[in-house]
Amino acid sequence: MAKPEEWVGTRERADNTRTFAYADDLAITVEGKGFEDIEEKLESALKTMSTYYKKNSLKPNPTKTKFVHGAPYQEPVPILSQESEINPDGSYRWSYRSGDGTAQQQSGKLHQVAVGRDPVLEVQGSFSWYDPEGKLHELTYVANGDGYYPQSADIPAIPPAILKALEWNAAHPEEESS
Repeated sequence: MAKPEEWVGTRERADNTRTFAYADDLAITVEGKGFEDIEEKLESALKTMSTYYKKNSLKPNPTKTKFVHGAPYQEPVPILSQESEINPDGSYRWSYRSGDGTAQQQSGKLHQVAVGRDPVLEVQGSFSWYDPEGKLHELTYVANGDGYYPQSADIPAIPPAILKALEWNAAHPEEESS
């Protein structure tokens, strides 16, 4: 009978290629900085596995391939600052700023709206980011028992026809309920 190390294996190579084998099951993971880099590493890993399979009289089963995923490599974005505070009264605040200019902050507290009713969480926050062209985008918001209210130059204005309809509905509430 074969020893486990002869038919089960995990190999990690210096080029960030990993292979995992169990009998005729095979998984290969490859990281690269672009398509050509990934293709070169994958071809190298497949040649290595092909040699291994031939040497050990094994045949991989290609019908077991279920999913292959690829994504471009991106350098990790460093976190430059990060804070978090949770208080006994349920209030909190947190924030972070990253090396790509992304930033976000949020604070919240429980707000008693009426005696005998459960308190409502009121949240305020903002976030900002740079798009691929280098333009800064910013959004601030408040969220509470009445809803979510974002504000940003990136949010389009409500068209005049919709504003007119909303004003009419507000002026005629009795007609809405019938």
